Amino acid sequence: MAIPKFVPVLALLGITTLATSLHAEVSTTLQFFGVLGPDLTFTEDDVRIVSDSQTRDDATAQATAAASADIGLGDLTAEATGQLFVSSETGIAARAVGRAVDTLTIVGPGTDPVPVTFQMAVDGDLILPASANGMGNGFATVQALLGIVGTSETATLQWRRQYDGSGAITSDTLTGVGDWLGEQPVVGTSNHFELLLQFDGEMVPGAPFDFEAELRAIVGTGGALGSDAISDFGNTGTFTIILPSAYTFSSESGVFLAPEPGTSGLLAAVLGLLALAARRQRDERSDR
Repeated sequence: MAIPKFVPVLALLGITTLATSLHAEVSTTLQFFGVLGPDLTFTEDDVRIVSDSQTRDDATAQATAAASADIGLGDLTAEATGQLFVSSETGIAARAVGRAVDTLTIVGPGTDPVPVTFQMAVDGDLILPASANGMGNGFATVQALLGIVGTSETATLQWRRQYDGSGAITSDTLTGVGDWLGEQPVVGTSNHFELLLQFDGEMVPGAPFDFEAELRAIVGTGGALGSDAISDFGNTGTFTIILPSAYTFSSESGVFLAPEPGTSGLLAAVLGLLALAARRQRDERSDR
């Protein structure tokens, strides 16, 4: 995948290194006209959720990057937007990253390696304008990562458009790279994408291993006025682990894919009320 000259921030697409002390992280970066702003990173250890965002809005351009990571629910969100109000070849870019890392241990009756499937379901929108005010280009990208120590699987979906001097589209490409299992609609028919990243492996029960899940939204735009871009994956990328029956896992954080007790209790109460209502309806029908 070619890296556009006007947005060197795309070099930040590289995979980060696993860090077992980290459990939830978000980072946001904005770049205006070739000048890379501060990379704001928020990290929390042994907590369920962390989130943050940053925005820059002035007479030249607007950009926003926002992300969150909820390790208890397995939800990552990332949203990036950018819009030019002046013509500029260097353009602007925004990046948002939600990330979860933990040390896991498979627990079960045996000691032989067991098959494990790691998945991340990604749901969101890539949006580029149908026209611009003059020659320019823009792109919107979503990237997902799943990994364990020594091995990882990544997938990227990028939509790129180029505009001529009149602002008409001259190039329109949608590029999917990696192990996406899901919908990749033809450019021009839909902005919405529902994608699945899957990674299969074998893990030894009782042997701890490091797990990482990451979701990135990145946009860039340069040249023409109004060549704005949106990568909105605030609908979340939800990661999960599929194990054989009789097997489960424990985590170093103690909160990995473990909904809060209050949430579970509320769900149980709701299900109880629904069951009670169903029984009453059956009793009423039997009395007729």
